[in-house]
Amino acid sequence: MLLAAGREVATVPFSRLTLTAQLEVLGQPAEASWAACRPFNRFLDHWREGAGRQALQASPWPRRAESWLGAPAYARRFLRLLRGPPAGPRNRERAVALQQAFLAERLGPDHLFPLLWNGDS
Repeated sequence: MLLAAGREVATVPFSRLTLTAQLEVLGQPAEASWAACRPFNRFLDHWREGAGRQALQASPWPRRAESWLGAPAYARRFLRLLRGPPAGPRNRERAVALQQAFLAERLGPDHLFPLLWNGDS
């Protein structure tokens, strides 16, 4: 409904849209979507040029990515969960505070646009 609102709206990152809104955007004809989005994203012209030359590439895999996403990192986190919660007071306020801290971190501006990394680079 953002595109059909008939009034100027602030830009909204695709990743921040609800699933229903994402499907609505994806359901638009490519030409209409391109015309609506292009003024808000300078990179789209560069992307289109690269796509036209079949020269798009995945971002290189960051050196530290394996420590974040690799099997050893997954295993460490899994073992931590198996060992159970840390000792200390358990109450609703603490749980809510932890949840809010997690959401603030993972839904913060550093995570707005997930990257596709090529692990073979």
